Amino acid sequence: MNTKIKKEVSLELLEKILNLFNKHGLHSTSMNDICIYLKISKRTLYQYFSNKDDVVEQVITFRQKNSHDLDNGLVKKIIKENPILTLLMTKNIIVQNFNRKTPNNIFDIKKYHPKVYNKLQEKNNIFYSRFLTETIQRGIVDGIFEKETDTELQIYLFTNQMSFLDDPEVFTNIKFPIDKVLSIIFENFIKSISTTKGLEEYKKLVQIPLPNFRDMMIKFTNKNKKEHSIKNIK
Repeated sequence: MNTKIKKEVSLELLEKILNLFNKHGLHSTSMNDICIYLKISKRTLYQYFSNKDDVVEQVITFRQKNSHDLDNGLVKKIIKENPILTLLMTKNIIVQNFNRKTPNNIFDIKKYHPKVYNKLQEKNNIFYSRFLTETIQRGIVDGIFEKETDTELQIYLFTNQMSFLDDPEVFTNIKFPIDKVLSIIFENFIKSISTTKGLEEYKKLVQIPLPNFRDMMIKFTNKNKKEHSIKNIK
């Protein structure tokens, strides 16, 4: 089978299996269930996946790539616009993604596929570490974040606060709405590293509706195309 064709078919399979997991639960869905749902043989399924662990890892990685709207070259330009605005929009994206995913699936991965869970958490932490480092550095340059900010420590504290939401005991016993918890985590993070200028900017931005991240990406894409066209004309 052609590699390119196999990759495209695999992505299609991942999307369908993700829908199946969201509908019936990750742990309750067997390899046989997947075959019946996709109307394929086990032999065909095993051309793409070696076992259930492999299915879980590939499907959740696929979902993470789709939900990581921040993992884009345009992010650096958006950060330059306003690092605090970027963080607030990031919070909104995480809230939306958290509400869309099935918490039981995350708990099932942790309980029944611990190696996969640890690998996915590591990838997540690397992604946010890279993104937050870029954001903090830009904020320091703009004078809205403190020069003395211990970036590594702040990111460590932030990612650990975020990861506790994947703990079944914490999640089932949590006394506050998830969006409120996430808002406080981001608020504490921003306030702990902000200068007076940064705090004033934060107070201003939390009072107004935030732009949609995808809309900003489209805005910058169109701007880049326009600038590129002007250069070519010149």
